[in-house]
Amino acid sequence: MLLLSELKRRGVIRVVLGYLAAAWLLLQIADLVLPAYGFSEQTMATLINIVVVCVIAAAILAWVFEWTPEGITRDTGQVIPVSRARRMDRAIIVVLLLAVGYFSVDKFFIEPQVQVEIDRSVAVLPFVNMSSDPEQDYFSDGISEELLNLLAKVRQLRVVSRSSSFAYRGEDINIPEVGNALNVAYVLEGSVRKAGDRIRITAQLIEAATDKHIWSETYDRDLVDIFAIQDEVSAQIIDQLKIELTGEAPHAYRTDPATYALFLRAKARLIQVGLYGDPEAVRIMEEVVASDPGYAPALMYLATVIGYESRNHGDQAVYPGEKADRKIRELVDRTLAIDPNNAHALIRSAWDVFTESRDTPRAARMVEKALEQNGSDGLILRPAMAFALYIGDFASRLRLARRAAERDPGCLHCMSDYVVELVRAGKLDEAEAMARARKAMAPNGEIDLGDVYMARGDYDKAFEIFSEIANEKDRIVNQVRAMFAIGDLQGFERLKNEFFEKYSTPWHMAVLYGLEGDNEAAVASLQLTFSESTRMFGFVLRDPNFEGLHGEPGWEELRERAGLSEAHIAGTKLNLPDGF
Repeated sequence: MLLLSELKRRGVIRVVLGYLAAAWLLLQIADLVLPAYGFSEQTMATLINIVVVCVIAAAILAWVFEWTPEGITRDTGQVIPVSRARRMDRAIIVVLLLAVGYFSVDKFFIEPQVQVEIDRSVAVLPFVNMSSDPEQDYFSDGISEELLNLLAKVRQLRVVSRSSSFAYRGEDINIPEVGNALNVAYVLEGSVRKAGDRIRITAQLIEAATDKHIWSETYDRDLVDIFAIQDEVSAQIIDQLKIELTGEAPHAYRTDPATYALFLRAKARLIQVGLYGDPEAVRIMEEVVASDPGYAPALMYLATVIGYESRNHGDQAVYPGEKADRKIRELVDRTLAIDPNNAHALIRSAWDVFTESRDTPRAARMVEKALEQNGSDGLILRPAMAFALYIGDFASRLRLARRAAERDPGCLHCMSDYVVELVRAGKLDEAEAMARARKAMAPNGEIDLGDVYMARGDYDKAFEIFSEIANEKDRIVNQVRAMFAIGDLQGFERLKNEFFEKYSTPWHMAVLYGLEGDNEAAVASLQLTFSESTRMFGFVLRDPNFEGLHGEPGWEELRERAGLSEAHIAGTKLNLPDGF
């Protein structure tokens, strides 16, 4: 009781109560004001810690000192005069009333603002061809893909790739199932009817989880208005999903209707023949470019089909070898002259700057700009991932690999790349989940899953999984890796000799030579692999199988030839756009 009486006499209780009321009011105001000025949650936590520490300081100061008409003095041991005590009580009451008033207004008069996070993800399904001619399928598919490409330019929107969304072409579609399979909140579907110079496009945006129509519109126009329709549809999607653009809305490239129809036909041909390319695809796209030399998409698609056809047809290609490189470079330069922000041209030009000019920092800035313009297209993401790998920026490659896998759920290569980077980052549980999903989708997923177990040190399990690989060459090589890690040298020698008896692929031989420590033979095999071109050496450079070769004279010579020496890379990193 004596302590309580002394606390009352010295005014400690009054000071502490007043301090707590004032501090509570201050924290409420800070919680409202600090976020508006960009302060983080950590700032608020620091402020609370300061308030807690200072209450102890306030109590100590109230015990030691007293407030007199002459100012603040040390405590004299006398009882606080009634008039001074009343003034202190009134001050405390005022602060308490302010605190209660603030609490009442905040609790009973201000409607709480609930921040609803909108999942801005969409899959554009192939529009149905309603024309009487089934040959017009290419046109309705092309319209769908052009809308997809337009929406993919919106950075705040996650758009599933063509290869995944077009897998539902011609199927009886259940929207909730599609949304769940592609992991999207919305689905855009529609139909196209083309008759002479008239076109009717119906588009509808559907909430995937509920199958509820959010927006729909029918456009009945002249064919020349096809690009305006695409702009209007994309603008409606942006508006419906409440996306606030930081720059201009994306717009479709313009050309005349005849050239556009030919362009869509050429794209359909490219999709039909896949990455192998063929002379017919080159011929059609050259016809498109001749029809409108200023149509940027046609210029870049021509560059693409020339690259595919040249790689797969060698001397028989329309543009073989160096002739293809020169033609592609010319097309890229023409595209950038028309549109300096064309993402496909930027990413291709970045590789020229990187591999030929060997200006790695400049190439990195160009890759970043391409990703800013279109960070959803696989033709942008995959080269950007390769660039990140080549320069050893594994953190950026992991983020790009995750983005590629999210935007193309059906892409097996994307899933495998993501597994590799998750393993490299030590995220083995995530890697296993992705590897198992990859294995369930198609054959040859055993390598990814086996590599996860190799990283865990469970070599017996890895060997068991590698034994399921259907391709004999891949199966033996990976079994050898696991056998060596297990420490079974007899089994290692037996499998290695079996491989050498059947196969002589230099890359696989380099892996096996490297395992047994024959670095000279391993480097010699790689030099044979890259005797004509070192274009793909970056993948070998970052392959964990060849870490033991680093520093070997022949290895460093390969790095120098490929333009991937440490001096060339110079510690360059990618500064990925927000949202990656």
